[in-house]
Amino acid sequence: MTASSAADGSWHAKALPTLDSTLQPYRWPYGPAALVQERKTVTKILEAAHEIRMPSLRVWPHVPISNGRYGIGFLGMYMSVEDVFINSDHSRNMLVDRAHQCFNVDWKLEVQALSANTNDGLDAGQRDSMRYMHYQMAEEHLYEVVDLIDTLQGLYDELKPETVQLINRCACTIDVKKSMVMTNEPSAFWHLAPPW
Repeated sequence: MTASSAADGSWHAKALPTLDSTLQPYRWPYGPAALVQERKTVTKILEAAHEIRMPSLRVWPHVPISNGRYGIGFLGMYMSVEDVFINSDHSRNMLVDRAHQCFNVDWKLEVQALSANTNDGLDAGQRDSMRYMHYQMAEEHLYEVVDLIDTLQGLYDELKPETVQLINRCACTIDVKKSMVMTNEPSAFWHLAPPW
Protein backbone atom coordinates (compact mmCIF):
# COMPACT_ATOMS: atom_id res chain seq x y z
CA MET A 1 0.00 0.00 0.00
CA THR A 2 2.74 2.45 0.94
CA ALA A 3 4.88 1.52 -2.05
CA SER A 4 1.99 1.97 -4.48
CA SER A 5 0.98 5.37 -3.07
CA ALA A 6 4.59 6.55 -3.28
CA ALA A 7 4.99 5.14 -6.78
CA ASP A 8 1.88 6.85 -8.17
CA GLY A 9 3.48 10.27 -7.82
CA SER A 10 1.51 11.56 -4.86
CA TRP A 11 4.60 11.34 -2.65
CA HIS A 12 7.23 13.56 -4.23
CA ALA A 13 10.85 12.83 -3.41
CA LYS A 14 12.82 15.68 -1.91
CA ALA A 15 16.35 16.41 -3.06
CA LEU A 16 19.08 15.85 -0.51
CA PRO A 17 19.94 19.33 0.74
CA THR A 18 23.69 18.82 0.29
CA LEU A 19 23.09 17.97 -3.38
CA ASP A 20 20.30 20.44 -4.14
CA SER A 21 21.69 23.16 -6.38
CA THR A 22 18.39 25.08 -6.21
CA LEU A 23 18.94 26.06 -2.57
CA GLN A 24 20.12 29.57 -1.87
CA PRO A 25 23.19 29.85 0.39
CA TYR A 26 22.19 30.68 3.94
CA ARG A 27 24.82 31.80 6.42
CA TRP A 28 23.70 31.29 10.01
CA PRO A 29 26.17 32.18 12.78
CA TYR A 30 23.74 32.02 15.73
CA GLY A 31 23.55 28.30 16.46
CA PRO A 32 20.90 25.60 16.06
CA ALA A 33 18.48 26.77 18.77
CA ALA A 34 18.23 30.22 17.21
CA LEU A 35 17.82 28.61 13.77
CA VAL A 36 14.84 26.58 14.99
CA GLN A 37 13.29 29.77 16.36
CA GLU A 38 13.96 31.61 13.09
CA ARG A 39 12.26 28.83 11.12
CA LYS A 40 9.26 29.07 13.47
CA THR A 41 9.04 32.81 12.82
CA VAL A 42 9.12 32.24 9.04
CA THR A 43 6.45 29.54 9.42
CA LYS A 44 4.24 31.98 11.36
CA ILE A 45 4.68 34.51 8.54
CA LEU A 46 3.69 31.94 5.92
CA GLU A 47 0.68 30.81 7.97
CA ALA A 48 -0.55 34.40 8.44
CA ALA A 49 -0.16 35.07 4.70
CA HIS A 50 -2.07 31.87 3.91
CA GLU A 51 -4.87 33.03 6.23
CA ILE A 52 -5.10 36.26 4.21
CA ARG A 53 -5.19 34.36 0.89
CA MET A 54 -7.43 31.48 2.01
CA PRO A 55 -9.30 32.66 5.12
CA SER A 56 -10.64 30.02 7.48
CA LEU A 57 -13.80 32.00 8.15
CA ARG A 58 -16.29 31.08 10.79
CA VAL A 59 -19.43 29.58 9.37
CA TRP A 60 -21.22 32.00 7.09
CA PRO A 61 -24.85 31.19 6.38
CA HIS A 62 -25.47 30.25 2.75
CA VAL A 63 -21.78 29.92 1.79
CA PRO A 64 -21.61 26.72 -0.25
CA ILE A 65 -17.93 26.83 -1.29
CA SER A 66 -15.06 26.42 1.15
CA ASN A 67 -12.25 26.37 -1.40
CA GLY A 68 -11.10 29.12 -3.71
CA ARG A 69 -10.03 29.96 -7.23
CA TYR A 70 -6.40 30.47 -8.21
CA GLY A 71 -5.28 30.12 -4.59
CA ILE A 72 -7.63 32.84 -3.34
CA GLY A 73 -10.51 31.82 -1.10
CA PHE A 74 -13.84 33.41 -0.25
CA LEU A 75 -12.96 36.88 1.12
CA GLY A 76 -9.33 36.15 0.32
CA MET A 77 -6.71 38.51 -1.07
CA TYR A 78 -3.85 37.91 -3.49
CA MET A 79 -0.35 38.24 -2.01
CA SER A 80 2.96 38.01 -3.88
CA VAL A 81 6.20 36.89 -2.25
CA GLU A 82 7.12 40.54 -1.69
CA ASP A 83 3.75 41.12 -0.02
CA VAL A 84 4.24 38.21 2.39
CA PHE A 85 7.50 39.63 3.78
CA ILE A 86 6.52 43.19 4.72
CA ASN A 87 9.72 45.18 5.11
CA SER A 88 8.41 48.77 5.35
CA ASP A 89 5.49 50.91 6.42
CA HIS A 90 4.95 51.77 2.75
CA SER A 91 4.50 48.08 1.87
CA ARG A 92 2.21 47.62 4.86
CA ASN A 93 0.05 50.59 3.89
CA MET A 94 -0.20 49.38 0.28
CA LEU A 95 -1.52 46.02 1.53
CA VAL A 96 -4.02 47.73 3.83
CA ASP A 97 -5.22 49.77 0.84
CA ARG A 98 -5.49 46.56 -1.22
CA ALA A 99 -7.57 44.94 1.54
CA HIS A 100 -9.95 47.91 1.49
CA GLN A 101 -10.11 47.71 -2.31
CA CYS A 102 -10.95 43.99 -2.02
CA PHE A 103 -13.67 44.89 0.49
CA ASN A 104 -15.12 47.55 -1.81
CA VAL A 105 -15.11 45.45 -4.98
CA ASP A 106 -14.35 41.71 -4.78
CA TRP A 107 -15.68 40.89 -1.32
CA LYS A 108 -18.77 43.04 -1.91
CA LEU A 109 -19.63 41.00 -5.01
CA GLU A 110 -18.91 37.70 -3.24
CA VAL A 111 -21.09 38.63 -0.27
CA GLN A 112 -23.90 40.12 -2.34
CA ALA A 113 -24.09 36.89 -4.31
CA LEU A 114 -24.96 35.08 -1.08
CA SER A 115 -28.28 36.88 -0.83
CA ALA A 116 -29.10 37.06 -4.54
CA ASN A 117 -31.22 33.89 -4.59
CA THR A 118 -34.85 34.94 -4.47
CA ASN A 119 -35.92 31.30 -4.13
CA ASP A 120 -34.24 30.88 -0.73
CA GLY A 121 -37.51 31.06 1.22
CA LEU A 122 -36.70 34.44 2.79
CA ASP A 123 -38.99 37.44 2.59
CA ALA A 124 -37.64 40.90 1.73
CA GLY A 125 -37.14 41.86 5.38
CA GLN A 126 -35.24 38.68 6.19
CA ARG A 127 -33.08 39.11 3.08
CA ASP A 128 -32.26 42.72 4.06
CA SER A 129 -31.38 41.54 7.56
CA MET A 130 -29.11 38.85 6.12
CA ARG A 131 -27.42 41.40 3.82
CA TYR A 132 -26.76 43.69 6.78
CA MET A 133 -25.37 40.78 8.80
CA HIS A 134 -23.10 39.81 5.87
CA TYR A 135 -21.88 43.39 5.55
CA GLN A 136 -20.97 43.47 9.25
CA MET A 137 -19.21 40.11 9.00
CA ALA A 138 -17.24 41.24 5.92
CA GLU A 139 -16.26 44.45 7.72
CA GLU A 140 -15.05 42.44 10.73
CA HIS A 141 -13.06 40.27 8.34
CA LEU A 142 -11.46 43.38 6.80
CA TYR A 143 -10.13 44.47 10.20
CA GLU A 144 -8.92 40.93 10.90
CA VAL A 145 -6.96 41.10 7.64
CA VAL A 146 -5.43 44.42 8.74
CA ASP A 147 -4.39 42.71 12.00
CA LEU A 148 -2.81 39.89 10.00
CA ILE A 149 -0.93 42.42 7.84
CA ASP A 150 0.44 44.04 11.00
CA THR A 151 1.34 40.58 12.29
CA LEU A 152 3.30 39.94 9.09
CA GLN A 153 5.23 43.19 9.49
CA GLY A 154 5.90 42.54 13.18
CA LEU A 155 7.21 39.03 12.52
CA TYR A 156 9.36 40.26 9.62
CA ASP A 157 10.94 42.82 11.97
CA GLU A 158 12.04 39.92 14.23
CA LEU A 159 14.04 38.20 11.48
CA LYS A 160 17.82 38.22 11.50
CA PRO A 161 19.65 40.05 8.67
CA GLU A 162 20.84 36.72 7.21
CA THR A 163 17.24 35.58 6.78
CA VAL A 164 16.24 38.90 5.23
CA GLN A 165 19.09 38.52 2.72
CA LEU A 166 17.91 34.97 1.95
CA ILE A 167 14.33 36.18 1.40
CA ASN A 168 15.58 38.81 -1.05
CA ARG A 169 17.31 36.11 -3.12
CA CYS A 170 14.39 33.66 -3.22
CA ALA A 171 11.77 33.62 -5.96
CA CYS A 172 9.01 32.08 -3.84
CA THR A 173 8.16 31.34 -0.23
CA ILE A 174 8.86 27.62 -0.69
CA ASP A 175 12.45 28.47 -1.67
CA VAL A 176 12.86 30.41 1.58
CA LYS A 177 11.66 27.48 3.68
CA LYS A 178 13.75 24.93 1.76
CA SER A 179 16.92 27.04 1.87
CA MET A 180 16.68 27.47 5.65
CA VAL A 181 17.32 23.73 6.03
CA MET A 182 20.94 23.85 4.85
CA THR A 183 23.04 26.46 6.61
CA ASN A 184 26.53 27.90 6.36
CA GLU A 185 28.04 25.97 3.46
CA PRO A 186 26.83 25.98 -0.11
CA SER A 187 25.68 22.62 -1.37
CA ALA A 188 28.30 20.05 -2.28
CA PHE A 189 27.11 20.33 -5.87
CA TRP A 190 28.51 23.86 -6.02
CA HIS A 191 31.95 22.67 -4.90
CA LEU A 192 32.39 20.34 -7.86
CA ALA A 193 34.63 21.62 -10.61
CA PRO A 194 32.90 21.96 -13.97
CA PRO A 195 33.66 19.03 -16.31
CA TRP A 196 35.23 21.28 -18.97
